[in-house]
Amino acid sequence: MIDLFTDGRFVDYVLAFILIEFLVLVAIRLFSGQGVALASYSANVASGGSLMLCLREALHDARPLVMAAFLLLSGIAHAIDVWSRWNR
Repeated sequence: MIDLFTDGRFVDYVLAFILIEFLVLVAIRLFSGQGVALASYSANVASGGSLMLCLREALHDARPLVMAAFLLLSGIAHAIDVWSRWNR
């Protein structure tokens, strides 16, 4: 069980779940016109997904530049998410 966490497979499962959830919510929005706002939600998914990719990198190779790139991407996506929600 501990291998599930230490080798990064758990992160892969979480990323797959996030992708499936995103696709379902996009489909709901496109077909019904209801649901979450896609621009804000996309930024939220990008932010969280980037953090998960950084964690996965840390568990595998721990290349500092790749980890820094994922953290930078997460920060930018988070800023876009906050900006998109600011006047609500």
